[in-house]
Amino acid sequence: MFGGAAYLRQLDAGAADVQNGTELHAGGGIKYWFGHGRRRSGLRVDARVSSRNRSASLDPTKRATLPVVSAGFEVLF
Repeated sequence: MFGGAAYLRQLDAGAADVQNGTELHAGGGIKYWFGHGRRRSGLRVDARVSSRNRSASLDPTKRATLPVVSAGFEVLF
């Protein structure tokens, strides 16, 4: 599990408009191993969410929430 916070500063393409805000993020994951010993395989699943306020988007007054889920297959040999 992890979490954190950050200060966010975004510029538009012409560097004429500056948006300042905050970003909060948190997440976690699980790993499940198949087999035992040195030669085994496993499945890993991670989920996280990032929430920004006052970001450079269509409506900068709302909080933008971005969920992310990823999975991977691991093999030890």
